[in-house]
Amino acid sequence: MNIAKLEIILFFLCQFIISNPFKKNLLGETGVNDAVVIKNRVWDGYEKGAGAYYIAYSPYATGYSKVTSYIILPYSLDTRGGKRNAYISLGVLGINGFIDLGIMNSGDGWKPYYNKNGNFLSFPQYTASSNVKIIGIEIDVTPNRRINFALSFRDINYNILNSFSIVLDASDILEYENGKVKNRFYRFASLVNVSGYDNQNDHTYMINGTFSKLCIVVNNQAKEWGISSNYIDVAWLVSSRRIEFGHNADHESFSIRHYEN
Repeated sequence: MNIAKLEIILFFLCQFIISNPFKKNLLGETGVNDAVVIKNRVWDGYEKGAGAYYIAYSPYATGYSKVTSYIILPYSLDTRGGKRNAYISLGVLGINGFIDLGIMNSGDGWKPYYNKNGNFLSFPQYTASSNVKIIGIEIDVTPNRRINFALSFRDINYNILNSFSIVLDASDILEYENGKVKNRFYRFASLVNVSGYDNQNDHTYMINGTFSKLCIVVNNQAKEWGISSNYIDVAWLVSSRRIEFGHNADHESFSIRHYEN
């Protein structure tokens, strides 16, 4: 092959790489399903194929009885007609499973939900009105292994417009150690594909959501529950090019954009 033909082939190959919509895959820079440490480490087997998200866990210990926060609702959300569900949640992890507890939105408003080891239930009758800008959330684990899950729907001035609460039996998930319930608390924000295919260029997004005044009750004392506190053991984000994350002592902000920035 002469030099002229080789130069032509290399030219068109370069043009293909530049214009090819999958060029990040060819170059190994997708940022899709990669995990980036926020604190300490990433657990092996972290979830992939569920869109961009971040998650933070407390240590696994006794003495944790309650977590609370205000969720300042995202400024903007687009699920492309329900192709994804947005979740902003707290949760409880035990020796035998998990319970996600929080709010979700498929494009038709924020409503309460829980997911106990894959058994999912939402409460559309409590869908937030357009006046709701902030949602208070409280998760209380009782000594008899019940979980009290409560939400307060608030306007921009924190006035309560509506409320929701439910009690769940978690005795099949949580264990005792020396007569005390042992568990992890956690929190996350995600934008999860409804179908099996996770197209992270589908132009869905959730912009400028916030956990504010994060608090954990440890041995009956309220403590700040930010990333830098002793009460977060591990935290990470997934699909690093499609999620933005910031934090301070008791506050976390996040945005998810399923498209190339």
